[in-house]
Amino acid sequence: MLSSFSEKAIMTKVKAMYGRRITDAQYRELLHRRSVAEVAAYLRDETDYRDILLDTAPNAVHREQLENLLRKHRYMQYLKLLRYDSSQSDSYYQFPIVRAEAEQLLHMIQLLNFGRADEYITMYPAYLAHLTSFSLSELARVRSFDELRTLLHGTPYGEVLAPHLPAGTQQANLAHCETALYRYFYARCDELARTHYGKATVRALTDIRGTHMELMNVYLIYRMKKFFPDTTPEEICAMMLKSGRIPDKVMREWANAPDADAFLQALYASPYQRYIDAQDFVFIEYTGECIRYHLNRRYLRFGDTAPVAFTSYMVLSELELKNITTIIEGIRYSVPSDEIQKLLIV
Repeated sequence: MLSSFSEKAIMTKVKAMYGRRITDAQYRELLHRRSVAEVAAYLRDETDYRDILLDTAPNAVHREQLENLLRKHRYMQYLKLLRYDSSQSDSYYQFPIVRAEAEQLLHMIQLLNFGRADEYITMYPAYLAHLTSFSLSELARVRSFDELRTLLHGTPYGEVLAPHLPAGTQQANLAHCETALYRYFYARCDELARTHYGKATVRALTDIRGTHMELMNVYLIYRMKKFFPDTTPEEICAMMLKSGRIPDKVMREWANAPDADAFLQALYASPYQRYIDAQDFVFIEYTGECIRYHLNRRYLRFGDTAPVAFTSYMVLSELELKNITTIIEGIRYSVPSDEIQKLLIV
C-alpha cells in the first residue's frame, strides 16, 4: 500500500502534467503548420514538449526522429511520476514498463518474421533499458527465435511466449503472440491492483482496463472479418482478450457473424450503438479511441485515488501522442487540415 504522502504527491503531479496537455487551440495551430519542421518548431516553442526538443533543429529533424523524441518525452514524464512511488517492489506503477516490454518483444518478433532483426538496434528505446526485466541491448543482438527463447528464459515472457515461438526458420504467428502478451499484461495489472488497493479503486481500474480489452476484441473481430475472411470463428475467439464485460456468448455470436457488415450490424444493436453509425464505420479504431478518451478524461477529472488518476493520465498521454502523430503524417502527405482534424481523438 502506498503511503499517504506518495499518493498525494502522485495525484498532484498527475494533475499538473495533465494541465500542460495540448489544448484545442494548440491543435488548431498545429493543423495550420505546413511541414514537419514547422510542427517541430511549434512543439518546441509553444508546448510542454520544449524540453525534449530544446536541442533539436526543426529544419534538420525528420518525421521518424521527431516521433521517437515525442515517445521519449512521454516516458520521461512517466519516470518523473515514478520518483514519487514509495513501493519497494511489485508496484502497480510499473505497468507502463510491462506494456513497453510487450511492445518491444512484438516488434522483435515482427522483425524476425521479416528477416530484419538487425534493424532493431537502431529503433529500441535505450532510455528504458535500465527499467526492463530483460536486456534491450541483448534483445538487439537476437537473430533467431531460438536466441529470443534463450534470452527470455527465466522471465515471465519465456513462459508466456513458449507455445508461440517457432523452431528453426519458421515464422511466428504475430497475432497469437500479441494475444498472449496482452493477456499477461492485463492479468499482471489486475493482480497488482487487487494486491495493493481497495474495492472502489480496483473497480475503477477494472473499468478502464476492461473497456480497452473489449475494444481490442471489437477491432480484432472487424479486422478478421474484413481483411482475413477465411479466419474461423474458433480462431477469432482464441485470439480474444477476456474483458469480463460483454458475455462470452455475445462475443462468440459476433465472431460467428458471416462477414464484416453483419458484425457491424450486430455491434450496432449492442451498447456501442450510441457511439457508432451503422452505415459508416470505416474508422473503427478511431471510434474506440474516442471512447477511451472520454472515459479516462472523466476518471482523471473526478477520480479521487492516485492509481486511477495515474492510469487515466497514461492513457490520455498515449492518445495525445497519437493525435500529434496523426497531424505529422497528415501534413507529410498533404492531407487537408479539415480532414486531419476529423481524425483527432477529442
